[in-house]
Amino acid sequence: MTLRRKLVTLICLIFAAAIVITFFISQAILMRRFEDLEKENTSQNVQRAASALYTDFSTISIEFSSLMEESQSFSWVQNGNDMYMKINVDQPAFETMGLNYILFVMSPATPPQGMGFDLETGEPLPIPTALVQELARADCPLSQPPSVSDKGITGILTLQDSTLLVQSYPILITTDFGPFEGRGIFLRFLDETELARLAQQTHLSLSLYRLDDPQMPEDFEVAQSSLSEQVPTFVKPLGANTVAGYGLLEDVYGDPAMVLRADMDRGIYRQGQTTVIWLIAFLAAASVTFAAVSIFLINRVLLSRIFAISDGVSKVRTTGDLSRRVPGKGKDEIDSLGANINRMLASLQESQRELLESEAQNSALVNAIPDMMFRMTKNGTLLDAKAFKGSIKKGFSTRPPFISDRGSSLQYDMLSIEVVQHGMPHVQRALETRETQIFEFALNFNGRAANYEARVAISGKDEALVMVRNITERKEAEEARKKEVLLKEIHHRVKNNLQVISSLLYLQSKRVDDQKVVEMFNESSNRIKSMSLIHQKLYQSQNAATIDFSEYIRDLTDALFNSYGIRRDIVRLNLHIESTILNVDTAIPCGLVINELVSNSLKYAFPDGKQGQIFISLRREGDDNFALVVGDTGIGLPKDLDFRDSPSLGLKLVNTLVEQMGGTIDLNREGGTEFRIVFSEIKQQSHNDAREPVRASSGTVG
Repeated sequence: MTLRRKLVTLICLIFAAAIVITFFISQAILMRRFEDLEKENTSQNVQRAASALYTDFSTISIEFSSLMEESQSFSWVQNGNDMYMKINVDQPAFETMGLNYILFVMSPATPPQGMGFDLETGEPLPIPTALVQELARADCPLSQPPSVSDKGITGILTLQDSTLLVQSYPILITTDFGPFEGRGIFLRFLDETELARLAQQTHLSLSLYRLDDPQMPEDFEVAQSSLSEQVPTFVKPLGANTVAGYGLLEDVYGDPAMVLRADMDRGIYRQGQTTVIWLIAFLAAASVTFAAVSIFLINRVLLSRIFAISDGVSKVRTTGDLSRRVPGKGKDEIDSLGANINRMLASLQESQRELLESEAQNSALVNAIPDMMFRMTKNGTLLDAKAFKGSIKKGFSTRPPFISDRGSSLQYDMLSIEVVQHGMPHVQRALETRETQIFEFALNFNGRAANYEARVAISGKDEALVMVRNITERKEAEEARKKEVLLKEIHHRVKNNLQVISSLLYLQSKRVDDQKVVEMFNESSNRIKSMSLIHQKLYQSQNAATIDFSEYIRDLTDALFNSYGIRRDIVRLNLHIESTILNVDTAIPCGLVINELVSNSLKYAFPDGKQGQIFISLRREGDDNFALVVGDTGIGLPKDLDFRDSPSLGLKLVNTLVEQMGGTIDLNREGGTEFRIVFSEIKQQSHNDAREPVRASSGTVG
């Protein structure tokens, strides 16, 4: 996949992911809020319906005139004569007050006096026996005399075959015929008619079931199990368009008696869904527009020119011609990159020429200093040999398998076999071309590898002289030197390329008007600079694998203060850093962590020119661990911010890097902000220096 396709795919995936994440966040936050509003509104309506049930009934009362107090009206009631009620309380009185029973009770021990009336048929109603028994209970609050309970009571009374709304209030009057003490009780059937009247009054669809009703619907049973004194209402959606609210109604004894349900339209929920859809649509349109503009600008400003340089480098690689050059004649960083590549190619071309000359000189010198010599025919027979201690072996052959005739050492025997096996084709080639042949091979003695170089020169008509020397130390030294030089060169070039990328981000930020995007470019540039500084230190270090991290922290913080334009007399920097040497695998993530935390302090900890200080300490804890503390005396992080799960890219990066280092991070919010990180140095993987034997590596010397 090309870089352009990768970039387009990455940008599309980023914006698609942003839209998806926004959708789920909006679902989790906005829709939850709308659901909470729906639940709150439903609960309020349920409470309003229950309140209307009691409020309308509790306003009913009877006022006693002075004429009644002076007459024998109350004495008739006290004497159990209900004739007065039949004469003075008629049908219009029941209909006006919406009552089914009006009773007077002197005490729980005396039967109630009063009348009942059926509002639908217009016929008198007898006082139910179950009601008389209920009022006769010693603990019934409806029939307690005023001396025991002087408060009015409004509530529900459940009988075996009916449910009543009840209002009981104390009566304590002194008349010409003596004191009258008792309670007046008003009762109304709580039936479908009353529920319909209440629904019309509250403009709600209401349902009501007793708890002992065997035909109670399943949803009422579920609501009953969820309702309690602490949870007075329960809300449950019944579908996409209807939501139900349930309320628990208690009887006059304070025990749960009935469940009231109010059904309402889910207008709030649908409004929330519409809001989320419009929000996602707007974000999708904005994301598509921004992605298209970003792709166009990046392709025009960066990619097309980078591709031209890439094509030039590819041609150099395929042809192997180091004299070719890539385009790079402008004045910006990309053209500067092309010019640097051209200079690198010129340097490599010169190095290649010098290397060839050096190899020719070295070959001449090495040919004169052999360690061991074997005289061998073209068919693989060893005629004689110069052994390790100068002894000469003659007249042995490897056909049949080679066996030393003088008891030579195992190492010499193995070396002789390798010379015959690998040297015979080179002897034949030397005899054919009349040129010196060179080849190398490796042997393992007691588990340790040894490298040898063999040079084949013509010594007769059908024989050649094979000169062998041990080059193990030279090979190891060359490999180590090449690795060290290559590693330093890599660090130098990585540093240069990172600086080029940082400069590109800086130039790109100058073309953007959106301040948030500019800050994103600057933060990315600072991260790249922190990594570039590590590679610069590694390049300058005597050991290309480790750096002095204390010196690196000082340089990094100086660069950050300069980048954000912070004056040192306003924000002071206190460093308490022990001399610490870290390898590159640990230094890079640790440097990025310091970069992110100090950048956050410089940006947010000291608003409006507030003075304070930033402090950094680094010390060793025990043999393997390091303790890094980065903090400030600024305004501190928001109390509701969880730094381990923050939407901030910087804090996410810090947590990821600490986890990468196998460390732990803690936050202290007292007196500002202080992050304490404990980590251990990442162990670099060791390399196996054992080599497989070289089987056919050869060269030619004229």
